[in-house]
Amino acid sequence: MTNRRFFRFVALSCAIAAAATYSSCNTPKVQSGTVYASFEQQLFEHPDNTFRAVPFYSLNDRLDSAELVRQISLMKQAGYGGAFLHSRIGLLTPYLGEEWFRMMQIGTQALQALDMDVWYYDEDKWPSGFAGGIVPRQNPDFRARCLIRLPLGTPVEAPDSVLLRDDHYLYVCRVNPMGQPRYNGTCWVDLMNPGTVRAFIESSYTPYVERFGGHPRVRGMFTDEPNVIVRPEMAHQGAVSYSPVLDSLFRARCGYELQPVIPALFDTVGEWRRIRLDYYRTVAYALEQAFSKPIGDYCAGNGWIWTGHYNGEDTPGLTMANTGNLMQQLRHMQQPGLDALALRLNTIYSAKGVTSVANQYGRQRRLCELFGIGGHNLSFEDRMWITSWNTIMGINFMCPHLYQYSLKGERKRDYPPAISHQQPYWPYNGLFEDFSARLCYFATAGVNEPDICVIHPQESAYLETQTSLITPTGVQEPVLAGLMRSHRNFDFGDEQIISETGRTDADRFVIGEMAYRGVVLPELTTIRRSTLDKLVEFAEAGGTVVVCGDYPRFVDGEPAPEQLVRLASNSVRVPVEGLGDLLAEKLPPPFRLEGTGCDSVWTHLRRVRNGMTLQLSNFSRKNEVTAALHFEEPDTRAVLWNPVNGECLRLMADSTGTFRLRFAPAQTWIVSTGRSAETARCAADYRLPGERRTVATLGGPWRQNRLSPNALTLDYAQFSKDGGRTWSVSEPVLAFSDRAAQSQPYNGPLLVRYPFRAEALPRNCSLVLEQPEMYASIRVNGRELRFGQGEETPGKNTGTTSKKTPGDVSDGEPAGFYLDRAFRTAEITPLLKKGDNEIVLALDFRSAVPSSYDADERYGTEIESVYLTGDFAVRGKEVAPPLADSWRNRSPYLQRTAPVNRLTGFVLTDEPTQVEGDMTLQGYPFFAGSMTLEKEFDLERTDSAARYFLTFPACEATVIGINVNGTDLSPLFASPWEADVTPWLRPGSNKICLTLTNTLRNLLGPHHHKGGEFTEVRPVTFRAGEDVSNTMTGEPVGERDWYDARLKGRAALWRDAYHIIPSGLLAAPEIRRER
Repeated sequence: MTNRRFFRFVALSCAIAAAATYSSCNTPKVQSGTVYASFEQQLFEHPDNTFRAVPFYSLNDRLDSAELVRQISLMKQAGYGGAFLHSRIGLLTPYLGEEWFRMMQIGTQALQALDMDVWYYDEDKWPSGFAGGIVPRQNPDFRARCLIRLPLGTPVEAPDSVLLRDDHYLYVCRVNPMGQPRYNGTCWVDLMNPGTVRAFIESSYTPYVERFGGHPRVRGMFTDEPNVIVRPEMAHQGAVSYSPVLDSLFRARCGYELQPVIPALFDTVGEWRRIRLDYYRTVAYALEQAFSKPIGDYCAGNGWIWTGHYNGEDTPGLTMANTGNLMQQLRHMQQPGLDALALRLNTIYSAKGVTSVANQYGRQRRLCELFGIGGHNLSFEDRMWITSWNTIMGINFMCPHLYQYSLKGERKRDYPPAISHQQPYWPYNGLFEDFSARLCYFATAGVNEPDICVIHPQESAYLETQTSLITPTGVQEPVLAGLMRSHRNFDFGDEQIISETGRTDADRFVIGEMAYRGVVLPELTTIRRSTLDKLVEFAEAGGTVVVCGDYPRFVDGEPAPEQLVRLASNSVRVPVEGLGDLLAEKLPPPFRLEGTGCDSVWTHLRRVRNGMTLQLSNFSRKNEVTAALHFEEPDTRAVLWNPVNGECLRLMADSTGTFRLRFAPAQTWIVSTGRSAETARCAADYRLPGERRTVATLGGPWRQNRLSPNALTLDYAQFSKDGGRTWSVSEPVLAFSDRAAQSQPYNGPLLVRYPFRAEALPRNCSLVLEQPEMYASIRVNGRELRFGQGEETPGKNTGTTSKKTPGDVSDGEPAGFYLDRAFRTAEITPLLKKGDNEIVLALDFRSAVPSSYDADERYGTEIESVYLTGDFAVRGKEVAPPLADSWRNRSPYLQRTAPVNRLTGFVLTDEPTQVEGDMTLQGYPFFAGSMTLEKEFDLERTDSAARYFLTFPACEATVIGINVNGTDLSPLFASPWEADVTPWLRPGSNKICLTLTNTLRNLLGPHHHKGGEFTEVRPVTFRAGEDVSNTMTGEPVGERDWYDARLKGRAALWRDAYHIIPSGLLAAPEIRRER
């Protein structure tokens, strides 16, 4: 980083119009928008919409204008800053039709009225490019192709064609077949074909720009997972990405014909290294020129921001197959982004590709779509851990996956979590969003200062065999992790971008907007001649070039020993484990962080106009860390910022100028220096925690007061197609629907019978049914039940208790609904009896036709679980010891959670007045909501010189509300799970009231997968069906016909028992005294 770049940055206008058009990528441009040059206390304490997360708003049903407006207001209340209006699985409003755009208009106006940002999404579901099926239906030339190799003599039928044959094989261009469910009955498209992309822009961009271009608060468009990889429906061993347009492009760029050398893409024949380099460079260029640049230019030309992410970001092999060269594509986005899936930290490789392009091309904001497939139980602490990792990497715009318009039918299983109003914790969601916004503000203010450039290994992946598509990223990930553990931030240098913008300026290696003090080669197989020449020039000018591991073996894919000698004589070679020490010696950093366990604390340094800011995050979920922080600048004055609550604390250095900090697991601190520290208003001095001693253990039973209705999920049923004369065996409701959609279509009258047992009659009980209007009759124990329209009716019973709190799962819904507007309620208390009960639904059933272009046909009749809610307990029987080795607990990064209960045989019974330990075993296995626990305890005395903390050694709750002797404290939602209760304790009797709020996990599942609990949850997880991702973990893949495999007793993953995760105080809270 040069001072010239910093002062150029702070001099930019604070209100430039969005996204200036650029005609080429040879000269990087600074992204327009407001520049936040200083670090300001007011903005950190109260971050505005600019820094708040903007979720995917999953528009996944027949949309209603009033409901759209209502939900957008709920987003605002919960701390979101806008919405991506996103067509999603389950959408019944015709996509891109007039009614769709009427809803877009209403959603746009609702967001604008609340001063929220409006973003659109360019596809129906994903990946982006087929416009919900419009594009492939326009022209067969737009359909995706790939290259496959078949044994000689294999029949090849049109539209597939033979491009080449040799003595052993046919080399075939395979055309993607129509009729694919993922593409609404159409197919994937060829994004290397300029005609395809023009049709896509005309279908998915132009209608939005014409209607909403220039509207206030309208920001831009999200593109999701565009790619050129061989799609699963065309999968074949060794298949290669291909488009007919590559033939002429390859000839023009490489000087020889492509088709005669196709065998080199499949085997190590001929000059295969050079051919593969030429081929995948051409693939990257074709995608860039046909898709990335035209759409980037189109958005910029219309004053919109193009954001989103491409498919295949995690490894060089995946990038090769999906985009050819990812950084080459990302540079055309005004706001480049990535995807961070599941309950885990993403690869450094994927995040640094995005932030490096953003740094080098002056893009201030960088997006991450995050939390998807993390499961309904993803906690606030999980989200904080993932968010902190992203801002450490330089990401500063968060797109949570997923705010759900509806949870009916398959939608509740749409790659959860639902981070939306249906969650019990929703009233507290703003606590997390404030944390996220503060970190995004930090990561936007000023400029990032990586001083090391790592040469990107993309082109070395071109020389790998096809196994590179599934193997780990190889040597570079340890190199990247080693840099982060050594607290050395860095950028990637992509060789294509270096060839266009790389140069030496004094002793700096310059790429676009960035100037680096050192360059690291992470054991490349091949290097470009142009890159090598520029590195030698840099080294001869006094720059530092480090080769980590072995030197490259090839130049441009060919042996060139004399060139590699030049590199060796102008570089230093070091093993991976010695990289940090070597860099510290040759390129001293502006700060040091030392202490046991400090390699799990990663850092992000920024220069602001009023000093420096430094994020420090402990990514260990298991261990506390005490760290010593020392700045190289003498007499540095510093303050500490807490992103959880916005508080500023004064830091005091010891005699050596060192600041000492304690990090709880997954905890983040921010330190600022200079004027930002000198002018900060500090609440107190920061001090390390002292020695603590337990003075009270709050064990034994707690009085309970349930604040939300209890629930019982009924997901097994019997089916009759002959009016009740014969019935099927009891099986999962999903089994009937999946069988009808996949192998045994059925259209006609159907009865569905849900049995349950009541040991005691509840005080009140409601039946919760999705879409009751589609049933011809609803009977409980033979008596007809009628559902209203869900209006607010005085005295109408919804199965809720009379006391409402912010944690009530039904909060925000009028009477007659539970969780969601599609989950309708009707009281059935008078219809129940002790012993066996049954609910029988009669309907006209229509099988889903997944390959239909018509949405109503595609989703068919959605019969689902039903629920009982109200004032009762649910007792289950343990059918096996709790599952300690859940798939979640196999994660090496996460703290082990309590074993998963395995229950069955549920009955309604009387509620307990007290609970102790796991509440799921005491009447609440499916409970979703808030519950208060109360207890008195005695303290013999209090010490005025001491501080007292209420600590939670093991509590399974997303949020813990605390009241001590009548005073509400700030809720706890992350580590350290403790509250300072010093001012409110007194000698003698004290009263503690806790409010525990959980998630939708135990209510909605997944319940029946042998893995118990997960870090990745997909729709298939709820079925324990065929999941090819299991091959990565060595687990069984499961069966596509899981429903029949279950009946035959051969299901690999399905288990009839219910896997219920524990909830409540699993260990006694403690009062601990600190002197």
